This record gives sequence, C-alpha cells and structure tokens, in this order.
Amino acid sequence: MLCRIIRMLDQKYQSARKEKGPDWKKLDDFFWQIGSHDVGFISMNWDTVIERKLALTRNILLLDYCCDALPASIPDPPDRNNFSTTKAFLKEVHKGQVVYVVPPQAEQKEVGKKTPIVKIHGSANWLYCDNCRQLFWFHPDQSRRIADQVIRKDDLTRISTFLRKKGKSVEKTVADLLLQPQVKCLCSEKVDLGTRIATFSYRKALDFPMFQKSWSAAEKLLRSADTWVFIGYSLPAADYEFKYLLKRTQLSRKKQPEFIIVSGGNKVDVRRTYDNYHKFFGKTVNKSNFFSSGLTQDAVAAIFS
Repeated sequence: MLCRIIRMLDQKYQSARKEKGPDWKKLDDFFWQIGSHDVGFISMNWDTVIERKLALTRNILLLDYCCDALPASIPDPPDRNNFSTTKAFLKEVHKGQVVYVVPPQAEQKEVGKKTPIVKIHGSANWLYCDNCRQLFWFHPDQSRRIADQVIRKDDLTRISTFLRKKGKSVEKTVADLLLQPQVKCLCSEKVDLGTRIATFSYRKALDFPMFQKSWSAAEKLLRSADTWVFIGYSLPAADYEFKYLLKRTQLSRKKQPEFIIVSGGNKVDVRRTYDNYHKFFGKTVNKSNFFSSGLTQDAVAAIFS
C-alpha cells in the first residue's frame, strides 16, 4: 500500500503539472511570491509538492529537513544491453546499488539560505538505514525508485503467486520490479535501505530518530515564527499529538503569533474547519483571517503582507 500511495502521489502531481488547471496556477503564484521571504514549512503529508515547487521557482534546490538527513542519489539501474548473458545481468541486479551522497554545490554551502521543511510524519523521498540510523533524502524525481524500494523480492514473489492462483496474469510492473536492484546503505553493501513513514492513525509510529528531531525542529519554527499560516489543514482530532504541540507552543510564547487559515471544499467542510480552529485558538481566529476559497489573491496578499 505504501508503494502504491507514493506512486499515486507522483502520478497526481505529474497529471496536475500537465493539465495546469486553476489550482495549479494558484500554487505557482504562491511559491513565486515566497521569493526572499523568511519562511519555513511544517508538513503533515508525505508528498513532495513543496520541494518540487521550490526546485522550479529557484535556480537550485536549497532545503533543510532539520533532522540531519543527508542529500543522496540512487545510481541508474544496470542496463540489460550491457551484459552478454541474462545470468550476468541478474547477478548484477542481485548485488544491489549503494547510494551516494550528493556533494554540495557552491550555492548550497550558504546554509543560511536553505528553506526549512519539517516533515513530522516522514516523506516519500526519504530512505532510512536500520543499521547505522542514517536518513537520506533524494530529489523528488526519484520518488518512483523510492516506491520500488518499499516492496522487497519476497513481497513480489507472494504477489505473483497470489495473482497466478486467481488465474490472473502477472502484471508487467511486477515483473519489472523483480529486476530492480535493491538500494543499499553506505555503511554496508548488505544492508537494504527502507522507509519510515508514520501512517495516518491515532497511534503513529514516531519513535525513530528522524521523527524526534523533526518534532523538535517544528517546535523551534513555531516558537520563532511571527505568523502561523495553515494551508489545507482541517485540524482533525486524529492529530492530537500535533495539536498538543501547537497549543503548548502557543501558550509558552510571550507574544502571540498572528494566524492565517486557508481552507477550501464544500460549505460543510469549511464550516467544520472554521469551528475547529475557532474552538482551538479562540477569538484570534475570525472571519478576517480565515479564507475559505483556497489560495486566492486575498489569501496570498494576507500571507505576504
């Protein structure tokens, strides 16, 4: 399911980029307006829309996940045409591929200009080593390779067996995945990298180093931010841990932050979202700083005023 979700997120993004509908243009305008503004992001989702948009609106992707994640890349898979026999090709595939850390370019050395992006539930472009506890982040364009890494060879074997028993043909995708080399860690060529994603439930698996660091970083961002902007977030009951972080940080500040909430959807959803924020933050949330129609010009103007 995680593999499929990551693939769906990538497909949805690519489809929206191709269509370039009204919502896409609003999102483009929003990120172009960010410019040199001092901003940071706290994301509850796994998708990489923020990273992709920053890569498009800036000459170079300068970001910091605030959890000691290393920028890395996955080598291209071996080309079958370069091997004289299928046996030699499969032997190379079974060896796997070791990731390599991407050296910083001249501009990337200017750490102060990096945009903090805190992903408190994990990200679709992360891989983690259980052996050395190192987290690696990859360019969003490699999301499909990350998705392939989620499914192991024994998983694919069980899927293929199940499909055959049901009298269904083994999809080409499954066959291709069997030929995808597993991605290995720098610490050992025998250790496969895996994902660590907190699924959307009341009891999330957050007891990993990168999550602990991410939540701490999120609190620091909230403490220092003049304005808290919530975009497309309904403040659901399931996120009680995050709500506790918000309220604890709000009450600990000498000067209260300004609030801007950008919502959307039908009237029932909008009303429920407004009630959630109004009950949680009190009179600081009102009709003047609650925008119910998405990233409109008025909402964007309020954010960057």
